[in-house]
Amino acid sequence: MRKGNPKRKYFMGYLLPTYLVQGGMGMKDVKCDALNKYLDAADAQPANYGEDSYECDGSTYLVLTDDEANEAAKEYIEQGLGLFNASFLVGFMTNVPEEAIQALSERMCEDAGPIFKKMIDDFDYFVEAAISADGRGNLLSGYDGEELELEGDLYAYRTD
Repeated sequence: MRKGNPKRKYFMGYLLPTYLVQGGMGMKDVKCDALNKYLDAADAQPANYGEDSYECDGSTYLVLTDDEANEAAKEYIEQGLGLFNASFLVGFMTNVPEEAIQALSERMCEDAGPIFKKMIDDFDYFVEAAISADGRGNLLSGYDGEELELEGDLYAYRTD
């Protein structure tokens, strides 16, 4: 559980997103500003590719809200489902032997993903467990597997 921040603004008990508090700044500006502050830099700029990608000091970062990060992690998991460890997958399937999952995985590799998704009893619960086991950083940061917690409830992931 994250500790409260006395500088955050609340309305009727709900945390207001930073972009509603900072006088009309667009979300891209807020994300860029938060990344600059975290990296103690001044040159973060939106990248020419990817809606939420930013370049700073020769590196590229994905900057997301908590909800956006959860959705991106879910998409990543769904796309890479065929590459998951068979022993992890069978924990979310009913009456499926690990050997069968392993054989299917070896034979089809990532193409087994759609089949595995149909076999998983509760895909949303599976996604939560996968994120809990490895963290969103491991899924979204291709560079170092780290999740950087920025101000304003934003998160950054270095991608190169």
